[in-house]
Amino acid sequence: MANVKISPQKNGMTFEFHSDYKAVDDTVKMCVDYVHKQKINISDFDLSTVLHEVLANAVKHGNGNDPSKKVWCTVCMGEDLLHIDVKDEGDPLGKKKITKRNLDECKPHGMGVHIIEGLNFTFDVDLDTNSIKLTRAIEINTN
Repeated sequence: MANVKISPQKNGMTFEFHSDYKAVDDTVKMCVDYVHKQKINISDFDLSTVLHEVLANAVKHGNGNDPSKKVWCTVCMGEDLLHIDVKDEGDPLGKKKITKRNLDECKPHGMGVHIIEGLNFTFDVDLDTNSIKLTRAIEINTN
């Protein structure tokens, strides 16, 4: 496992790592395992796909693949919502253009927002905290 610092939060966990794709993979696995232990009704595929998309983008686009810069991913559960907050040390998001690609274009990239929304997550850019906030309705398994 890559060097990922884990800190408990109220109703969740924060995962902190330096920009590295191995750390992205390890963080995704740890986040999915954590959410699974909370008995939240969400598929591992949906959660890992969305987490990988936003964390890899934080490394690549946010931090410019600079291994000295960090990424933070906070996963919190509300009564009926899963919240994911991803922050990096890159330029403020207000200077970046986060857009949906035209689906008629044939390109090997640029599908992140479509993927996130297609898996029933809402997507919001928080310019005050320079972070991406994702939310999805959930149910807690009581079994």
